[in-house]
Amino acid sequence: MSIHADQRTVSLVLRCVQHDLMSLCGKQDVRRVRMLNRHTTLLNHVLHVQAETDDGHVDLYVKLNRDDSYRAVRDEHERAQLLRHHLHHAPRFDTAPVLACHDHPPMLIYAAAKGDSLFATIHRSCERFSSELNHRAMAHAHAAGQWVRATEAKSAPSGSPFTVAQHMINEAETAVRQIRERRYHEAFGPAMRQCIEAISSLADHLPTDRIVLAHGDLHPENLFITDDDQPHITAIDAALSRPQFAGYDARYFCHHLNCSFSHIRYRPAALDQVRAAFIEGYGQPVDIDTPIARAQQALNVLRSLRYLTSLGERGNALRRIWSQWDGRRIARTVTRQAA
Repeated sequence: MSIHADQRTVSLVLRCVQHDLMSLCGKQDVRRVRMLNRHTTLLNHVLHVQAETDDGHVDLYVKLNRDDSYRAVRDEHERAQLLRHHLHHAPRFDTAPVLACHDHPPMLIYAAAKGDSLFATIHRSCERFSSELNHRAMAHAHAAGQWVRATEAKSAPSGSPFTVAQHMINEAETAVRQIRERRYHEAFGPAMRQCIEAISSLADHLPTDRIVLAHGDLHPENLFITDDDQPHITAIDAALSRPQFAGYDARYFCHHLNCSFSHIRYRPAALDQVRAAFIEGYGQPVDIDTPIARAQQALNVLRSLRYLTSLGERGNALRRIWSQWDGRRIARTVTRQAA
């Protein structure tokens, strides 16, 4: 069964939000709850909700699972709580708190993060029509690198090299199967084979690198940063958080800058400066020549191709053109590097 964010579902969500604020947060004076906007991702409907109280407005985000899977919602709740606890030693770095978890309909209610999203900052600074690179984008990217360094300061509470490598192999095989079910996949065949080979090699030469608790989907839209002298950095959407080899979040962030910001719309030189600021904040080079680095990069490529082919299925005409162009650019990059 698939969940649709129709008016009936939205009304149920708003009633749940009002009840949760009154019972869990002590907000007895909730007068009105309304939806400001909503958007749809591959897995969820995301609703921006605002509650009016005597003390002012309270902003919340509600994630509705599109597949009506309460298990997926429960898993995300557990992962978000674990990552938040993992960062308790670093006051400036945290994840958005989950206020409530519901099975019917399956959804999570998050407190809104403080500050602006890093994506919005980069969007304003790096578009081709921007007059110059905004130093605020570099400062926020530097803070994002510090967030990753803070998460990697401690090893993951669980996980082994074998289980991490096996999970990467399973996720890669699932991504390839999903890509082949969509249009335009023929152009990605050679790139997908090379990615699978790079990831499968981990099973033959199991690495012994340190295992950390990774966010798993760390890109600019999932990072919110304040403008203080000591900025507060909040990560959202921890649905993919799990043990990983150290360096995964940093490589994923850099990959996302390179592959998910269309070079038709954004200036590559400006994105390069943002990437350099992120690596400086991270505090160490993001290497690409080790077996783990190649395997992690291959998994990132497959995840990007899966996302872009999904846009080709359901996006508008302009999004389809951009997704095809960017997907082919990523695939060509992979085949050139292999050659």
